[in-house]
Amino acid sequence: MHRTIGYLSSRFVQVRPGEGRKVLLTFLYFFLVITAYYVIKPASRSLVLGELGSRMVPYVDLLCAILMGPIVTLFARLVDRISKPRLVSYSFLTVIGALITFWLLLHWPAPWIAGAFYLWVAIFSVLVVTLFWLVANDLYRSREAKRLFGFIGSGGILGGIVGSSVAAVGAHLIGTVHLLLVSAGLLGVCWVVVQRLWTFVPERLVESDERPAPLRRDTFLSDLRGFAKLLLQSRYLLFLVAIVGLGKIVTTLVYYQLNPFIEQAFHDPDARTAFTGLFFGGLNVAAFVIQFFFTSWILRRWGLQVALLISPALVLAGTTGLAFLPVFWLAAATELCDGSLNYSLQQTSKEVLYLPIDRSIRYKIKPFIDMVVFRFGKGMAAVIGIVLLDVLHAPVRLLSGVTIPFLLAMLAVALRLPREYIATIRTMLQARAAERRRPLPSAVLSGADHAGPPPAPSATQAVAGAPTAAGHDEPVPIGSLMDNQPSTQKLALFERLVTSDGSPSALTRELLAALTDYEIGVASPSALRGEATRLQAIIDDEGRPMAQRRQAIRQLVQLAHHEAVDYLFRVAMREGDAMLRREAVYGLVTLRLRGAQPAFPVQPIQRQIAHEVATYQRIRGVVAVYRGHHQGPPREDDPVLLLLRVLLEESVEQVFRFLMLRYRPEDIHLVYEQMRSSEDLYLRTDAIELLDNLIDPPLRATLFPILDEDRFLSFEHEGVGRGMDPTTTDQILQEAIWDHNCWLSVTTLCAVGRLRLTPMRQELEKVSLQHRVPLVSTAAKVALHMSGLP
Repeated sequence: MHRTIGYLSSRFVQVRPGEGRKVLLTFLYFFLVITAYYVIKPASRSLVLGELGSRMVPYVDLLCAILMGPIVTLFARLVDRISKPRLVSYSFLTVIGALITFWLLLHWPAPWIAGAFYLWVAIFSVLVVTLFWLVANDLYRSREAKRLFGFIGSGGILGGIVGSSVAAVGAHLIGTVHLLLVSAGLLGVCWVVVQRLWTFVPERLVESDERPAPLRRDTFLSDLRGFAKLLLQSRYLLFLVAIVGLGKIVTTLVYYQLNPFIEQAFHDPDARTAFTGLFFGGLNVAAFVIQFFFTSWILRRWGLQVALLISPALVLAGTTGLAFLPVFWLAAATELCDGSLNYSLQQTSKEVLYLPIDRSIRYKIKPFIDMVVFRFGKGMAAVIGIVLLDVLHAPVRLLSGVTIPFLLAMLAVALRLPREYIATIRTMLQARAAERRRPLPSAVLSGADHAGPPPAPSATQAVAGAPTAAGHDEPVPIGSLMDNQPSTQKLALFERLVTSDGSPSALTRELLAALTDYEIGVASPSALRGEATRLQAIIDDEGRPMAQRRQAIRQLVQLAHHEAVDYLFRVAMREGDAMLRREAVYGLVTLRLRGAQPAFPVQPIQRQIAHEVATYQRIRGVVAVYRGHHQGPPREDDPVLLLLRVLLEESVEQVFRFLMLRYRPEDIHLVYEQMRSSEDLYLRTDAIELLDNLIDPPLRATLFPILDEDRFLSFEHEGVGRGMDPTTTDQILQEAIWDHNCWLSVTTLCAVGRLRLTPMRQELEKVSLQHRVPLVSTAAKVALHMSGLP
């Protein structure tokens, strides 16, 4: 059983070492809160339909929207003045007290009490869920959120299943009214869980009551004019407001479609509660399956736009059908679809949308959206319901017809919102890059997130680091992605590797000379004069020295005509020597930055990226084997590990260069610059998030191994290969030795020799005799000599 749970955790949850306790407590917090809510939600719907009727429900919803303003004001002021741990505790105490009070009042035969209870349950749902997500957003970074929010959100859905089941059974066993006491007890247990969870929130994000008042967070009520200006100046925030408001209007109208059917079918309040509990239970079962198995997969594989479009598209189909065929089962199926997606995929997607917003702004915009916009949408839907259901006494099909335009508007916003999401992250990363290049005064930096980002570089400056002078043939270098100078660092590290045990032998000196010529050899300019045809012949000639073939590629780049671009692309797509492929890709990126915008085919680029990622994985595998078989932990300056790290960096650079051929070079370089230069994990995760939304869905799965903010260009989290079985170890080493990257082959061979791995003797002999590259054959002989094998 434990193996099954472990498999499911690694396959669907992806919880990493050290995260388990925090994730479990967050999951349990959400589970208990939603369980408590769903114990009383069926009861509130049953009581209000029995006492007031379906035509009066929109009036109660409208009253809820009106009262939400003062409630939001009180909540916002409490957020502004009370530390978050204490605010959460006060909220739990208030909610538990209210439940006990309503339990006493509902024994009186007064219809207004059922309406007041229904109203309070609606307020309760917003309050506790908003508090939960505020805490969760402090606990997790954006990449952690995409990886874990699916699982954490499923805790709430599981709570909905359990709570609805308790309501369905409890309505017959103890009666509808007594379910309130069950909910109060669950909230008491939840408060205990939250107290343990606070220990995982970074201290800098938890306000203390002893801190001076200026350090407390401002809410949107602290400066309404400034907040309104901030909102109106940001298209992203406006689209975010629109998607939440339209979603609530649609959900409420779909809810009104089913109420008349329930009212007509069930007359006993406990029977209504039981049916409603079973309905919500089924809804949450569907939501749990979607959340646990599909939400994270859809977000990783298909991206945010598809995730936002699924719900309105399916509900549009159901509502359109209901306009022509107003029957009970179709109304129930439409609300089931809307509710299950809203509580799973749609909810998680909306929470992801908050992540690129600066924390100081997030604590203003999120309460505003979750409470004001959310309830305004419900109030608007309530007015529509009052007019149609109570004033005009319209049939359900007309209500469905009114819902369709709102769904179409929601689809339009969902199509546009992801682009604004990408633009928001891009602007933030450009501002951070500009800050590193040109430090700004502290006053400007402190207000950057409130008044807009500091001036970002232009598209050209973002890539080149400075404007390109008119008339210059060579582009201005933009950092390591456009730095293709010969690497003396690798040669120095390799010399340390093969000479660490004593003076170099004649065979070792021969290998060093061959590597030097391979890496930094210079071709005679006179030998490379000629037109494109002659240069291409030189590049294709495998008998020529690598230095001449690389120099011919540089000469071909200078010609900069379409035939040269097509030919270089074909060279870059070959499965031959990695050095030649690297030179060709560098040339293509250079031409693209000069203004050439060829339409490269997608499939070959994706295939080469997958090839580079496989090389990346092989390098990490060699690191794990080397650490596992080394006598004691290797030193930090071990030449093998340092050399493998350089090769890892080159492999990642090559991946990003290939991406520059497919996507905007400015964006790709911006992402790489932030991931490589920044030590801020939050900034790295934002860079990965930008890339994740730029690339095509098939590439997301391909690039997943290298897109990790904790392990990017680092071996610190690499596992140790001592526990590998011999077959796996041999396979890793063999794949690295026979890789197209000569440097990886040579390094792996010498690492095997240094470790004196006797089982690899036969492989070393095979390479020394059969490998088609003399350089690698020589390295195998050196490895045999280093291992002391004859």
